Amino acid sequence: MTLRTTIRCPRGIASWRGVAIATVGVVASLACGQDPVRSVDPLIGTGGSGHCFPGATTPHGMVQLSPDTRDTGWDACGGYHYDDRTILGFSHTHISGTGVEEMGDLLFAPTVGEVLVVPGAEDAPEKGYRNRFSHKSEIASPGYYAVTLEDDDIRVEATAAPHVGVLRLGYPRGAQANLVIDLNHGFDRQRRYGMPETLLDAYLRVEDDHTLSGYRISSGWADLQEVYFVIEFSEPIVGFGMYDPLLDRVVDGVRHRKGGYSATKADVRGYVRFAPSEAKPVLVRTGLSSVSVEGARRNLHTEVDHWDFDRVKREAEAAWRERLSKIEISADARARRIFYTALYHLHLAPTLLSDVDGAYLGVDNRPAVLPGGYYSTLSLWDTFRAVKPLYTILAPELSGAIVRTMLAHHDRQGYLPMWTAWGKETHAMLANHAIPVVTEAVLKGIDGVDPQAAWQAVSETSFQDHHASPFSLLERYGYFPSGVVPWSVSQTVEVAYDDACAAKLARRVGDLEAAVRLEDRSQAYRRLFDRQTQAMRPRDVKGAWITPFQAESIAHGSEYKEGSALQYSWFVPHDVQGLADLFGSRNAMADRLDRFFSEPLTVESHIDDVTGFYGQYAHGNEVSHHAAYLFNRLGRPRRTQEIVREVRDRFYTDAPDGIVGNEDCGQMSAWFVLSALGFYPIDPCSLEYELGIPAYEQVTIHLPSGKQMRIEAPGVHANHYVMAVTLNGKPLSGGVLKHAELLKGGTLYFQLTNKPLADGP
Repeated sequence: MTLRTTIRCPRGIASWRGVAIATVGVVASLACGQDPVRSVDPLIGTGGSGHCFPGATTPHGMVQLSPDTRDTGWDACGGYHYDDRTILGFSHTHISGTGVEEMGDLLFAPTVGEVLVVPGAEDAPEKGYRNRFSHKSEIASPGYYAVTLEDDDIRVEATAAPHVGVLRLGYPRGAQANLVIDLNHGFDRQRRYGMPETLLDAYLRVEDDHTLSGYRISSGWADLQEVYFVIEFSEPIVGFGMYDPLLDRVVDGVRHRKGGYSATKADVRGYVRFAPSEAKPVLVRTGLSSVSVEGARRNLHTEVDHWDFDRVKREAEAAWRERLSKIEISADARARRIFYTALYHLHLAPTLLSDVDGAYLGVDNRPAVLPGGYYSTLSLWDTFRAVKPLYTILAPELSGAIVRTMLAHHDRQGYLPMWTAWGKETHAMLANHAIPVVTEAVLKGIDGVDPQAAWQAVSETSFQDHHASPFSLLERYGYFPSGVVPWSVSQTVEVAYDDACAAKLARRVGDLEAAVRLEDRSQAYRRLFDRQTQAMRPRDVKGAWITPFQAESIAHGSEYKEGSALQYSWFVPHDVQGLADLFGSRNAMADRLDRFFSEPLTVESHIDDVTGFYGQYAHGNEVSHHAAYLFNRLGRPRRTQEIVREVRDRFYTDAPDGIVGNEDCGQMSAWFVLSALGFYPIDPCSLEYELGIPAYEQVTIHLPSGKQMRIEAPGVHANHYVMAVTLNGKPLSGGVLKHAELLKGGTLYFQLTNKPLADGP
């Protein structure tokens, strides 16, 4: 049943109007003050190494209008770090939670008085457009951000539509109001690896006394990022100027300067002036496009053709409410804050790259159109594990759009994407985990995904050598040899999983010859397992073990990508029994896995990406996110329950540093969301979820079909072990929940106890 109504919430919670909600239950919870939007705190993950941004955006929106407090270094990856005390300005593009400084396009810096177009130093912000700020003046919520810039006494509010950012600037009365527009600003000028960002071309043009337009083209982690924009002001421009790099000073322009100002491989920094403020705020609305200025203009006028800031804010909140209301939990305020912020982070990426008419600039820099939207920020090495499986439950239409994006990317590039930023391939990480995402979508019957087209893309990606994927070497040696292929062990075990998934898709479409070939390749992990050290270990081209060897060592440039031999030794999600056989038995594997979680590291080694240690397990990176659930397959579900509970409690809080490690485009949050619901996929292409233990006594998942799955775990806060699980009153066998059973809805009931059960066989 769908209702459209006005909810009047008790205890001073604001009313909201006109939002379609899927079920009466959700409306009732909102009426009781349980609006999930009010439970989200975007500042969670902005401290530590979470690298999240707190600014205004919509679910999967192209625009992320957020404050930037720094532009270089590890903690500039999201543009904002909670420890900082100055704000450079507000840029329109960001990436959530990664370990690479990227984006930060089109920075706006409101100022008063003399125009300064340099940022200024953190300890002397008055020498530039930078401003001090206090967290006491910040407000951050889904679709909205506000802060006071203390040096210039300017109140800044930000909200967004999918392709549009809107600022409301409250300048002090009587002050000369300026807005600096810095096209030189970006996040990766001093990258620690790869190519630093280079500004290739930029252009800024005054169209009339209310409108500017232009573009910013840069190259760095991703090549040729083209960002086109149209900026409109609610108040007339009374002055305009540009920084002249030859004169090294600001040059004022005339009031209606035509023709604009452009520069190649140089700074492009301009400003506009407004009449001295009489307490009337200045509104700035900006449309972006990856295709053209006219595309940006079309996006702007389609989504925000008015000057009602509060209306844009309400619409952004409504879009978030629709996403967040898919799951209801019974929990206290702190627990709700942690859960719904995780669910919020799940929908910050991937991001729309296409315009409102479906137009986008492809990986080959040629324009194209994809109905239903074309997406970027595909962090597939991270998100195939839990983010994409969660989408198949909560938002299958989004899953379909993402897979169609991947297939379109394949059509231009010749293989499926690995990791895209602003639509361009970065070739980050290793293997090609678009394969399990595409396969999972086909096997789960996601609408709009053609199995034959999917198989063509997967087969070409699996059999044709391409960047960082020399499959001919794999088939020659039976593994990727050390000294020939970077991260040889990681590459071998991860490609083995991709091959297992591809084999399932081959069987689905009837290509049995390819299926057999891929199934054989999926056993490559066996050739790198050293029974003596009980770890995945590198071999050279002659098959000899590489020495010296330390299973606990973690280092850049090793045979393991962002992990150790011990952490990668569990990555055989497609063949857990086969891995157990290598250990000697399921019991022997369980014993070694138990030591993995209980014994501390004895080798001093560290890289920024690997954090959140639980014994030798590192939750702050994704390599072994599934490992705790392996105990289910090994007859020790009590250990799954113990470890999952402790990881949830220890590594997820409601503080700014409440996410251990990089949030990674939703993966850290997706692990928490699924584990809090009480299940998690070891292998997404198995179409099964391993049962753990819920975090809440009652949960309701509102499924896209209109059905509900209720999860009940009475007494879960006092009883930490599962005695039995039933689905609609019938016992669930094997400790697994099938995807098809989940989608039918019903009641998943956990009978709990405070005493651990005996281990199984």
